[in-house]
Amino acid sequence: MSRPYTPIVREICKVLENKLIAPNHFVLRFRSKNISKAAKPGQFVQIECGANTMDPFLPRPFSFLTASSAEFSILYHVVGKGTDKMSKFKKGDEVFVL
Repeated sequence: MSRPYTPIVREICKVLENKLIAPNHFVLRFRSKNISKAAKPGQFVQIECGANTMDPFLPRPFSFLTASSAEFSILYHVVGKGTDKMSKFKKGDEVFVL
C-alpha cells in the first residue's frame, strides 16, 4: 500500500509566541498558511535558526506540538547555538520553515 505524496513546503512563518515554560524550555508558536494545514502526527518541521545569516548553517528539526488550520507550535529545549538563537525569536519575527 503506497502513501499519498505530501509535497515539501518552504514557508515564511510569523512568530506568534515564544513562551518560556520551564528553565531553557520554550513553546514556539507560528502562524502558517500551508504547513499547519498539512501537518500530520509523526511529521516534523525544520526551522532556520540564523535569520539572515548562515550561522548556524543547517535548519533544526522539530516535531509538531500542536497544529491547526492556521498555526502550529513546537516544544524545544535550548542546548546549543541554534536553539539559543531560537530562544530570542520575538512575536512578529518572520522565520523560514520547511
